[in-house]
Amino acid sequence: MKEYHIEVPSELHEHSELIRSKAPYFYDAWYGQLPLWQVFWPFCVLLNVLLAGGDWLVRNTAFSVPSWDTLLLTCMTTTIWWTIATWRMSIYTRHRIWAAAARLVTLAAFLDFGFRVFIRIKFPRVFFDCQGMFFDYSSCF
Repeated sequence: MKEYHIEVPSELHEHSELIRSKAPYFYDAWYGQLPLWQVFWPFCVLLNVLLAGGDWLVRNTAFSVPSWDTLLLTCMTTTIWWTIATWRMSIYTRHRIWAAAARLVTLAAFLDFGFRVFIRIKFPRVFFDCQGMFFDYSSCF
C-alpha cells in the first residue's frame, strides 16, 4: 500500500508564522496557547479603564460624541478578540469555576456594550450634556 504525504506549509501557514514572529503574545492568545489569566486580566483591566475614562471625559464635557463612538467601536473590536481568546483558553484551566467566571465576564462586557449603545441612541442629549456643547450639538440627534 502506497502512503501519501501531503505537505501543507502553504502561503497561509507562512503568513501565520510571520505573524507569530512579530506578535507572539497575540498569536498564542488567539490560538489558546497561553494560560487563561495572561489574557483575561490584562484585557479586562484595560477595557474597564478605557470605558471608565471615556465616561469620565464625557461627563466633564471634554469628550465629544464622535470621540465616544470611536472609543466604543475600538473597545468593541478588542472585546471580540478578547472573548474569542478567553473562550479558547478557558477549556484548558484546571478549575472549571474560573473558566465559567471568565466566560461570564466576557458575556457581561457585551451586555455593557448593549447598554452603552442603547444610551447613545435613546438618551444622547442627557448623557452627553448637549446643552453645553456648541460645535458638536448636531451629533446629539
